[in-house]
Amino acid sequence: MLDVERVQRELQMPSAAPLHGRLRSALQSQINDGTLKAGDLLPPERSLQDQLGISRSTVRQALRSLIEAGAVKSVVGAGTFVLDQRQASHDNHLIGIIIPDSNYYVYYPELASSLSFRLRAAGYRVDLSIHNDRYEKLAEITDSLLAQHAVAVIVTAPSRNPTDALLHDLRAKGLLVMLLTRSIDNVDDIDYIDTDNERIGYEATSYLVQLGHTGIVYVGGTKVSTAVNRGRGYIRAMQEAALQPRLFIMPDEPDIVVPAFEPYEMSRDPAWLWERITRRAITAAFCFNDDRASWVQKEIRNLNLAVPHDFSLVGVDDMPYANFFDAPLSTFALPGEAIGEQAANLLLRRLNGETSPPQRILLPARFIQRASTAAPPQLPSPIGRETEGEGECACALL
Repeated sequence: MLDVERVQRELQMPSAAPLHGRLRSALQSQINDGTLKAGDLLPPERSLQDQLGISRSTVRQALRSLIEAGAVKSVVGAGTFVLDQRQASHDNHLIGIIIPDSNYYVYYPELASSLSFRLRAAGYRVDLSIHNDRYEKLAEITDSLLAQHAVAVIVTAPSRNPTDALLHDLRAKGLLVMLLTRSIDNVDDIDYIDTDNERIGYEATSYLVQLGHTGIVYVGGTKVSTAVNRGRGYIRAMQEAALQPRLFIMPDEPDIVVPAFEPYEMSRDPAWLWERITRRAITAAFCFNDDRASWVQKEIRNLNLAVPHDFSLVGVDDMPYANFFDAPLSTFALPGEAIGEQAANLLLRRLNGETSPPQRILLPARFIQRASTAAPPQLPSPIGRETEGEGECACALL
């Protein structure tokens, strides 16, 4: 049975393709993944026109294209029926999915499961591989896929590696290529689907500002595009609130220049962070992920402070242990399943001949408010011995 709401969502997505072509692709994707089964009757043209808010001629063009492709058959007086799509040729069509890690990020298995399920339902074979953030391993995997005559590859790129040349080489050899969850500098001619990471940084920081915090630090990194984009969102929210951005980059992150971060107070020295926390110059942190938030919470406890009474924390990932923090962690759940669905739908449209310009699709994450965030502590003066003149404090680290 046709999922009309899904068709509506796909028609509303930005695309340079003509409307009848997008409708045709939306219907074809539901045939490919089994939503529409052989023998199913499509809604009448007038019904599609009314439900989708498009012209009758657009509906007719889309259906005519499907008829010509052998996907549906029009029977006079009865309607338009879905034909059996099982073709032996698909049995040998291989699609590679290559992700960095199956364990660390919960949403990668969720994403890969959703993506591979939809592709297999459409009749394709799927090869799921892990490159462990190593460019050499990625090259080895793609060489194997080429040797097996794969028709497409979906990649989460290794962090900070020159993957663009490899991806363009794969395209030159006839593979459809799609990027997931990590962007690559200077690559804008390949379909790319991800979480809206800049929006995460902006929303997390804006939420802390609304609670009353004025000293907020981003505990992030420089190694992957997700960390940089979340930092950009943090900076934008701080600037809009007329507050001073402060960034703490973990010491184990590579020393990479990020132009967006350079104008602001930034350090890799933990003592820099703890000194500002103990004197209440910083009362909240937006952390790149839940792992970073876990580290901050442990160190806050070592300073004899408590979350959220003395300090507020927001993370990203909604890892299983986030509920077991001293104060359960406020965090963002990433849309792994939705990314998988969007990627499968777009790739199937490409395989069915859609030639619209490369798409950049960014999906929102879901904020989960728990007990790790509260209004900032109300103290008559900073902790420690006050200095003269500026109300600052000269305090030793606890």
